[in-house]
Amino acid sequence: MSSDEAMLRLQNALASLAEMGADHEQRISRMEQAYVAVVEMLRRHDQRVDEFSAMRDETDQKLAALVDAQIKAEDEMSRLRSAQAGTGQTLAETDQKLAALVDAQIRAEDEMNKVREALAELAQAMVSLTKKVDAIAGGGQAPG
Repeated sequence: MSSDEAMLRLQNALASLAEMGADHEQRISRMEQAYVAVVEMLRRHDQRVDEFSAMRDETDQKLAALVDAQIKAEDEMSRLRSAQAGTGQTLAETDQKLAALVDAQIRAEDEMNKVREALAELAQAMVSLTKKVDAIAGGGQAPG
């Protein structure tokens, strides 16, 4: 092989190496961008988890308040029954108070159902976000 051929092969090899280096730099750049995106998604995910935790805590407090209200309502019913026996209250008055308590319980259950639905929607959003993060982390595109 002549010196010119060797020089040409060397130049071609150097050009290939330079091209491979540029390719490598592009890949690193894309990986860095993906990493930044994943970090941002994780930050938002953590924020949503914190929001979910706050909502769960609020729901727990409301549920505890409802339980306390139910206990108080039951205590009040017991007191009313005793008072009725002792004072001769009419059955109609007691039925009206009982109906009001039942209505209050129904409204409370309706509110709890709304809270449960909101929690289910939040959980679904978290699942969707997790799938997107997994898809990005796996090198794929996030689903629409």
